[in-house]
Amino acid sequence: MQVKLKSLIALLSLAVSLAVMFIACGKGEITEFLAIKDDVADSKFTMETKCLSDENALVECVGDLLVDEESSSSVEASSASTPSSASNPTQSSAGGTSSAGGTSSASKSSAAGTSSAGGGTQGACPEGNPKSGFSCEWDFKGKDLTPGTKIKPTKSGDAGCTTKWWFKSSTSPLLKCSELADDGIVSEGSRTYLLYASLDCSGAAYATQCKPEAGLSTKIAPTLVGDCKWAKNPTTTARGGSPSGVTVKDEDNLCGGKGTVTYKYETDNGDKDWPSTGILSDWKEGVWKTDKKHKETYQINATLSNCPNYTIPTTSPCPPLEVSAGTDFIIECTGGWEDAQCGGASKKKVTLKVDECVEVNVNNYQNQYHLPSLGLRCDAQGTGDQPKFVVSLNGRAQPSITGNGLVTLGTMKIGDNPLGTMCLTSISGGGATSITCQGPTQ
Repeated sequence: MQVKLKSLIALLSLAVSLAVMFIACGKGEITEFLAIKDDVADSKFTMETKCLSDENALVECVGDLLVDEESSSSVEASSASTPSSASNPTQSSAGGTSSAGGTSSASKSSAAGTSSAGGGTQGACPEGNPKSGFSCEWDFKGKDLTPGTKIKPTKSGDAGCTTKWWFKSSTSPLLKCSELADDGIVSEGSRTYLLYASLDCSGAAYATQCKPEAGLSTKIAPTLVGDCKWAKNPTTTARGGSPSGVTVKDEDNLCGGKGTVTYKYETDNGDKDWPSTGILSDWKEGVWKTDKKHKETYQINATLSNCPNYTIPTTSPCPPLEVSAGTDFIIECTGGWEDAQCGGASKKKVTLKVDECVEVNVNNYQNQYHLPSLGLRCDAQGTGDQPKFVVSLNGRAQPSITGNGLVTLGTMKIGDNPLGTMCLTSISGGGATSITCQGPTQ
């Protein structure tokens, strides 16, 4: 019994859903709504449709759908605890109702534009009562319309009439029409533009579909494919961030093979190109230097560039990038720490002034037989004797160092080693104002 009740509920839900669908026939004309007839006692549901033509129909004309007690999905309608959904009128998308044993019909659209197609189609879409002697078409005569080209309506044979234009950018009967100005519209890629004219001739209304009746199709628009990625997010001002992962797909070669991806970030003054270094010049001054806890989040978009034949903006969002003032410098090695993979000598040496910091990482380390303790060897830079300095490691002050010494960062492990952030917190004696540190080293 429980299985049968569930089946009944599912079928009744389907019936209600189908009750608000409509069938499009011919040139997209709405002719009849699906009428749901139900006989709960006989466990039978019947769908009826009527179409003028099956040409370009959104849904094939459907015969009867019968569900009886002999099928594997049979239901038992004798349960008084299961109400019939079809017993309550269901509001249709045309503003009418479809109820048990009834049929709700959608009237043909008039030139004034009151068709119910697509839940509120406007204008002379689709054609109804075309005017004899009147003709209309798009002004573009070629086959391959390049996106970004402006297309306009043209007409003849409408003397003494007022003409309004309507268009759709798809052949789908579900898409509502939009009113079109006399000066036309700039075409977009991967579209099929259908043009319609509604005429008022001394009170008589007409609606005509313009040529080409199959629509004016544009070339396939270039698109951006792939997911934008960051190597590390959140990140710091010293590391920065360079997005990747997005490429151009240009099937109709609208960009002439020159289309590229430019990453842009949003600012109060409009979009700007994200620098190839991944580091903004803004991060070298102001609050970024005075407040080590300062953070900001950036919205970056991959953008289609170098495609003069396609001017419609094409973008793909990247995950927001969170940037912290955190560090002024970064030493980052891959695999080892004593060779060029660490970025060379210039990256293995930094000079820190008070309140400046360096972040140290050794990534993708794979030598399981050698897991040493690493650190930075730092020297006070001064002209006198006995300079002393204090550094902090990941926010914790370390013992003071006189002259020079090794600041231990941590013990290596297999994989990635974020050894931490070291900052110079104070320095005194010998005229010293900074320290120079090299490493990582054992």
